[in-house]
Amino acid sequence: MHHLLRESIRLAHWIKAEMTVIHAVPPYNGDLTFAGAGSIEDLRREPCRRLLDRVTEIAEEDHAFLKAICLEGEPAEIILETAQKESCDLVVMGVYPKNILSRIISGQTLKKVLARIRKNVMIFPPNTSLDWQKIVLITDDSKYSALATDLAEELTRGYGGELIRTALPDIFRRSARQIIQTAQQQKASLIIMPTPEFSGFSLFRGDAFERFLSELPCPALICGIGS
Repeated sequence: MHHLLRESIRLAHWIKAEMTVIHAVPPYNGDLTFAGAGSIEDLRREPCRRLLDRVTEIAEEDHAFLKAICLEGEPAEIILETAQKESCDLVVMGVYPKNILSRIISGQTLKKVLARIRKNVMIFPPNTSLDWQKIVLITDDSKYSALATDLAEELTRGYGGELIRTALPDIFRRSARQIIQTAQQQKASLIIMPTPEFSGFSLFRGDAFERFLSELPCPALICGIGS
């Protein structure tokens, strides 16, 4: 979490953006018959309070101004609702390397968000950092590639670096491995891709998306339809 937060702060500094940090607490559906509701609520909220305190500390260390909020609900729903409410331009999400269960849970949340969001989404794989030296733009034959191309060209003009264009027809019906190999061969520091067709999602079926996330060599920016 700390690495993702610091990378997000760096990104916010670069693009001169306001930043909101969201932490979702799953709803408690247990039996409160033999426990006080207040004490259960305190126990559930304590990790959130500790996390938000740490977020504030890191923001102060990095001289960043941000808003940190803790909300109760299913994480993907919280992210989608807050992104809409805050009228955000970019959602930043990470994949946690702690253990395989953490990776699966974070991957499933990310999959649900990408299936419905209309914003740009930046994905940070474990232990990766963002720079603009080599931006690899991967386009397909969908109508959404023009949005990805416009954004890649804008970022290249704004921050320098090299823009490498690669066409892979029908990206999200191909093996995720082809996307990974392209990024590795080009030594990409950032991948920019169009959003998947909502009728497709073959990359997201089964465990293909989890493999895709676990092998990503650098951050990936997926361009949302409504951005």
